[in-house]
Amino acid sequence: LTWSPPIGQTFSISVFTHQKDLFASPVAASCRPIRLLFGAHSMNCFSVKAAHFLPYYCAGEVVRGFGRGSRQLGCPTANLSDDAVEALPEEFPCGVYYGFANVDGNDVYEMVMSVGCNVQFQSERKTIEVHLLHLFDEDFYGAKLRVVALGYLRPMTTFKSLEELIEAIQRDIENAKSALASPTFQRFRGDEFFCCSRVDDSG
Repeated sequence: LTWSPPIGQTFSISVFTHQKDLFASPVAASCRPIRLLFGAHSMNCFSVKAAHFLPYYCAGEVVRGFGRGSRQLGCPTANLSDDAVEALPEEFPCGVYYGFANVDGNDVYEMVMSVGCNVQFQSERKTIEVHLLHLFDEDFYGAKLRVVALGYLRPMTTFKSLEELIEAIQRDIENAKSALASPTFQRFRGDEFFCCSRVDDSG
């Protein structure tokens, strides 16, 4: 299930041109709302391309992954089912995103999400892996996970060691928390997409 409302209903961003020409209304002569989309990272071709698809709404069943998140990285992730991956727009940039998510229509939490092949572990399978910034008492395989990606952090890349990867993940989490604290994004916590009774779960 994917659902993307008209961009004009959520953000007042209307034009993306050259990086120096990025602008947003109603904040005159300021790029701050645009920069919030990209966390603490500078705008580049990846982030500008990603902004074209944001906010991105998707939902799917939580399925078993490789288990590396909890076992090796200390960062448990919920893998979305293949139908959610296949529903991604063809040109949706691979990388690390941040936003909000909820499980089976319950509380909405901040999240960090990776989209693409895990190049660090030489994986050729494209996945959507979501790390919710909340401590759960148990796994929730088979649950319906709803995700709204709001900002882009970085492209998928390889690291020299597992330790460097873990450090990068922690930076991603801190950057996500910082960006999501903005009122620009906080209003998405109450998005109707997260309400079971108002979203079509068919399919």
